[in-house]
Amino acid sequence: MDCSLSETVRVTPLSATVNHAAAPPANQVQFVASAAPTAPPGCPVPAWVVRVYGTWSNPDPTAIQISSANDSTNGTAVCKTPTNGPVTLTGTFSQQTLSNPATETVQLTCN
Repeated sequence: MDCSLSETVRVTPLSATVNHAAAPPANQVQFVASAAPTAPPGCPVPAWVVRVYGTWSNPDPTAIQISSANDSTNGTAVCKTPTNGPVTLTGTFSQQTLSNPATETVQLTCN
């Protein structure tokens, strides 16, 4: 039986609504990504979870600024102006701790 491990990346929260006019830090949200091991059925799964940092893409940089820094600010999105509904932000995660790069999306509405 092949018990090769892989990882699953999850980002929380999946969506958020933030008031752009609020004073910091109320005008921002942090999307936090973590990776955990997965294995085929019947194979042991180690118990670990690690924080991973992504490179974030943002189709509306005028309204939203999001950090791709490789530090504790990663995934912090600041609303600068209102958006016309939810904006999809995409994080690409490719750390050495991951066997395969992962891409996850989140939704942010700035009102």
